[in-house]
Amino acid sequence: MLKYFRESPKALVLQGSGKQQAYCLDSCYLFFIIVLILVFWCIQAEAANPPETNQEVLKNLSSEWSARYQAMKSSADFQRLVRNATKLSLSDSLPRPQLMFLEKNGHQVFYGTENLEAARTIGTNLLWPAPFNLTGAGISEGMLGQWDDYVAHPEHVEFGDGYGGSRISVGDGTSLHGWHATHVAGTMVASGLYGAAKGMAPEAELVSFFYDDDVSEMAQAAADGMVVSNHSYGEVSGWNFGWVDFSGEWEEALAWYGDATVDQMIDYKFGFYNQSSHDFDEIAMNAPYYLILKSA
Repeated sequence: MLKYFRESPKALVLQGSGKQQAYCLDSCYLFFIIVLILVFWCIQAEAANPPETNQEVLKNLSSEWSARYQAMKSSADFQRLVRNATKLSLSDSLPRPQLMFLEKNGHQVFYGTENLEAARTIGTNLLWPAPFNLTGAGISEGMLGQWDDYVAHPEHVEFGDGYGGSRISVGDGTSLHGWHATHVAGTMVASGLYGAAKGMAPEAELVSFFYDDDVSEMAQAAADGMVVSNHSYGEVSGWNFGWVDFSGEWEEALAWYGDATVDQMIDYKFGFYNQSSHDFDEIAMNAPYYLILKSA
């Protein structure tokens, strides 16, 4: 019979006959070989049958989620909450959290913007010169997207295409240009007329969207061939400074964005896997070549 005993806190010594030890080693080797064969078979199967973008599924999801969002947005409760929430403007020093949707229990969900790190911080600038020469050239309209607080300003001098036009297009008809959206778009694709402002892909084209109906638009964009999109925003949680509804009048104040019906001191939403997380994952599963870059 095999005996196990602990010689030290870090070592477990196996005692037994030579035959038993040899049997254990043979079994381990056999198991290891089987695992290697299975891994090799999976790699070969993946190479022979690469995953495909499920365009029909994505289009159906886009329609379904768009209808879901429009129904919520037109509800009496949502309209009552946003009726007076129109003070946000580009003259503000910073973007403010915006009411995006209501959960089933009536809890209000706000989105707030989150900044992107500079290109030099992650080493993108090292890929610009030879021998890489990676500048974003060849990334045409529809391949690179951005969802943000309103849309980037297409006429900003850093977004020119060299022919009198712009490398920024608006994907959803939004007419308001956002300070944060323009800043993040610059981090992504600014041409570098002002050297310190040069973006990660200074020759790429970018489609800019307002983030209010993001998952529906993302599903459609993925079906149409988008390969990368950036999302420098997230659900506002805990204590945060923003617009607060005081009996129908909206004022700036430090507010609790947690669900007070659950807890008035601890917000469960930090790291919580919610409906939006699920929708992002469903898009990624059906669009295996579409990379979603999301702030956290």
